[in-house]
Amino acid sequence: MSIIRNYWKSTLTLLAILYLSFTPTSEFNKLPPIKIEYLDKIVHIVLYSFFTFILVTDFSKNTRVIKNRRNYFIFSCIVFPLLFGAFVEIAQELWFYPRSAEWIDWFADILGVSIGLIVMYLFKKIKFKPCTTKL
Repeated sequence: MSIIRNYWKSTLTLLAILYLSFTPTSEFNKLPPIKIEYLDKIVHIVLYSFFTFILVTDFSKNTRVIKNRRNYFIFSCIVFPLLFGAFVEIAQELWFYPRSAEWIDWFADILGVSIGLIVMYLFKKIKFKPCTTKL
């Protein structure tokens, strides 16, 4: 339960991505049409950039006392969103017809995670110094 409390922004972002990923495409037809080529890929990049940005923000606030901070960062803020993007694509294909898996969407997710990390690095200068705080 403390993970949800400490990572509530990341959890809400994850739930929003799940909702947008699994909602039938017919629901989006109710929105006014936007004529931008590759809009779907742009949305993937923006969502996963934002998700990564929020994950890194939550991570930096909540892991000051973890000894293997670098490994935890790599899993939480890089590996997890990449696996999550792959899971979403596979789930769309298997369980959410008429949604389908498009591996180019996953590559857009990867690009989004990369952009999110770069933006966080530029803004916060992500540091991997060992923790000196005691419990």
